[in-house]
Amino acid sequence: MTSSPMGIDMSLSLDSLSHDQRVTFCEWFESTFDQGTPFPDQPSKGGYEINLGYTYCGTDGGDTLCVPQTSVNGCLANLAATHCTATVGQVGPCLSAFANECAGFDDACAAYHDNPTCVQTLVVSKLASSSPNGPFGCALLVE
Repeated sequence: MTSSPMGIDMSLSLDSLSHDQRVTFCEWFESTFDQGTPFPDQPSKGGYEINLGYTYCGTDGGDTLCVPQTSVNGCLANLAATHCTATVGQVGPCLSAFANECAGFDDACAAYHDNPTCVQTLVVSKLASSSPNGPFGCALLVE
């Protein structure tokens, strides 16, 4: 597993990626978590993709964060619905920390998690979730 998607400039922000770069990023994202079996597309409810499995990491300032297990299409919809200005170089290591049993999570995710434009961009706050899954759900914003 690489800590960042290959072939994408690490200094680019998620919101500035071209369509092809977003596809590459989302393919890397899914392959980081799917253990060889791609995730199926899921229905959405109230603007969220629901009924997802997820990976979560302890607490960061008292908050439990999770990464919903979504398909490439779910990832693309999430990137379109959010406008995260964190760079690929900030996001990649954070997502890799989740996939690596939270190893180095606090350091790897600090800049990404602290960026207010990235709320609900692939990493979801379980405590602050207003998703259809309830206050401790891990649903992905897709609309």
